[in-house]
Amino acid sequence: FTMQMMGNSQKGKRTTKWSADGSALEIKETASFQTPDGNTVNTEGNIKWTLSGDGKTLTIEQTRTSPRGTQTTRRVFNKQ
Repeated sequence: FTMQMMGNSQKGKRTTKWSADGSALEIKETASFQTPDGNTVNTEGNIKWTLSGDGKTLTIEQTRTSPRGTQTTRRVFNKQ
């Protein structure tokens, strides 16, 4: 995949698979890029999409790790 970081396009690797029980889609991402001062920065991300059994709630959990630390977000969408 291609990501935008610090104004530059960088290539990364993304793998996707279904969870063992088939209830969630699990995505793993890794990318490296050069900073303006010439250092290499590595990032890693895990994303999990889960649909509830009744199909009314989609939950997306994302964890991204970089030199700045780890950030975790969770978004929940409820069908009305």
